[in-house]
Amino acid sequence: MSLTLTLALMLISALYWIALPPGHRRTMLLLTSLILLYALQPPQGYPPLAFVFPTTLVIMTLGVGWLAHPESRQGFGQGLAVTVMGLFLVFFAPNAQVLIRPGAAFLEQGMNGALGTVISATVLIGVSGSLVGRSLPRWSLIGLTAALILIVIVGRGALANPLSLSELGEILLMSLPSGVLGWSLIGLIILSFAPFGIAAIQSFNARKRLALIWLGLMVGFQVLIKAQGVNHAAAEALSGSRFDLGWFALSYISFRLAHVLLDLRDESLEQPYSLSEFVIFTLFFPTLSAGPVTRLEEIVPQLRQNPPYQPAFSLIGGLRVLAGMVKTFVISNVLGIAVLQPALAHHQGSVPALWVMLYATMFRFYFDFSGYSDIAIGLGQMYGITLPENFKRPFVQPNLSLFWQSWHVSLSTWFRQYWFNPLVRTLMGTPIRKRQNWIVFFAQISTMGLIGLWHQIAPNWLIWGLWHGVGLWAYKLISDRTRKWHSKEIKQPGRARLIRALSVLVTVNYVALSFAFVALPDAGTALRYLVALFGVRL
Repeated sequence: MSLTLTLALMLISALYWIALPPGHRRTMLLLTSLILLYALQPPQGYPPLAFVFPTTLVIMTLGVGWLAHPESRQGFGQGLAVTVMGLFLVFFAPNAQVLIRPGAAFLEQGMNGALGTVISATVLIGVSGSLVGRSLPRWSLIGLTAALILIVIVGRGALANPLSLSELGEILLMSLPSGVLGWSLIGLIILSFAPFGIAAIQSFNARKRLALIWLGLMVGFQVLIKAQGVNHAAAEALSGSRFDLGWFALSYISFRLAHVLLDLRDESLEQPYSLSEFVIFTLFFPTLSAGPVTRLEEIVPQLRQNPPYQPAFSLIGGLRVLAGMVKTFVISNVLGIAVLQPALAHHQGSVPALWVMLYATMFRFYFDFSGYSDIAIGLGQMYGITLPENFKRPFVQPNLSLFWQSWHVSLSTWFRQYWFNPLVRTLMGTPIRKRQNWIVFFAQISTMGLIGLWHQIAPNWLIWGLWHGVGLWAYKLISDRTRKWHSKEIKQPGRARLIRALSVLVTVNYVALSFAFVALPDAGTALRYLVALFGVRL
């Protein structure tokens, strides 16, 4: 989120508490999240994607929510009906342009422009929906109607002109050639609608099997966006030109939906929810750009409590947002002056200067990312929602294991719960269970490798993840063999402080070295730089 948008959302939080009746605040959260999901999509080389991508996320959200909790299918069915109706108007209604002229005129200013109009529309729709909703037996339809308007405005604004069935067919034939990639993309889109037909089946086993399809669908979308080769190939298939497909909010929304699907398969999903609660949990606007990764049982109970306004919401939340702004827009930018760059990696400067660049790179990653996390957590607090912490003083941790329990906590916790622990349990049930060290080694390097690839599907990020996986495994071996000695030494305060200080120093430097792999273009350049840190020139 930009600085201007963040400040605007802080101001709107006052209106959220003052102007809205308590029973209708969720409508405001829902509409704001939907509008920002569409408005913040990056400009695309193929403009309709700015509409297709967020609409796909909305469909996925409704589908997973219905699949995991079919007892609520009436509400989710209404959401689906509105979505389908909006898609129909966007693509096929020849006279629909007169309905959306104001929205089309607004969008001509740019998908990311006219911030004041976006905010005004959000406030107007939210307040009007709350007031009118008092006289309706089912006021939640106000939110669904607003969603329909949003789909029509944004969709027709992106496509500019209505499409007939024949024109749509011609576009598909031209932009999606008869290749594996093209048909794969079509298959992914078709699969996104599958749960609405199948989730009505009350068989729990059928829904569990379908959960695997959805997990595969979300992994496929991640590969599409984060694998540079696939990304560019898809762009060329769509428009005939090379550009970077940018899909705002895909990663964090996928993690939330995957958590629900995995808990469904494990039969551990116990939190009931309504349509609006599930959509707000999935699309909550402070968490769209930089997390944290939230869980259903963390958010839904807070939405139901609907607490009265407390000054601490604005004070503590506002201070947290301001701290995040300082980290992201001030400290991170200052550190950017000295970060490691490919051109500087070959510089025959002094060893201390090379180390300064490495530390600047690591701390810039930290301040930028933790700053956005602070902004998200602070905004959530200003709207009465407590989000989980994402960074807990990682650079004072005495070992790599504690570091990863303090760095991007929500992400590392997710992978530990849904990948590392199940993998270890599975392998411990096989004949190789006697090789526990190797089981842990494979689980750790695969977990950290996946975390690296989550950032970007590229060799340098994979190496970064494997570097941390090997470090975690090495720490476990060392700690297992020195446990008795360590328990004896820490009983002496002086030695305990010295051991901790040295441990923190080693951990920070091991982490810093890993960032050479992601700051430099290839492993060879990174290795030459790493040995240069110790005075060796290759």
